[in-house]
Amino acid sequence: MSGHNKFTRIGTGMAALLLLLGTVTLTGCGTGGRNGSTSTSVATAQGEAEAAYAIYPRFKDQKVTEQNHTLTLSNSKKNNYAFMYTLTVAGENLYESRKIQPGEEETWDISANCKESCALSITITAWSLENGKEQNSLTQIIQLTLPKQNQTAKSE
Repeated sequence: MSGHNKFTRIGTGMAALLLLLGTVTLTGCGTGGRNGSTSTSVATAQGEAEAAYAIYPRFKDQKVTEQNHTLTLSNSKKNNYAFMYTLTVAGENLYESRKIQPGEEETWDISANCKESCALSITITAWSLENGKEQNSLTQIIQLTLPKQNQTAKSE
């Protein structure tokens, strides 16, 4: 075996060992390793992170049909925030929900509120349950495609 091949094997072996050690270290991080104990600072940091972030629903583009004509505006029961939804098209407010509490939802009838296909802007604002103060918000834009008869009915 040449000296070059021997060094290549040793280098490859060391790289594999380092990768394995790094994987084991990262997997045990925050879980306390094998004995299940977790350090207080890690547990506190995780608890604060859970309280600090809201779980926002993700909306997808929607083709409106007779059976599929509503948007469900929901709030995960795991959230520590109330959600308020504001739905707008081209800067015009179409709907503003009440503050939806964790575990609750309401529906919005697209066909009753939109007469043509459009880009719908959905803004979800989080409100603290502890003090009622407005927190951060998230805006999503989806494309609503309405059936042709709704579009032609508006132009008549």
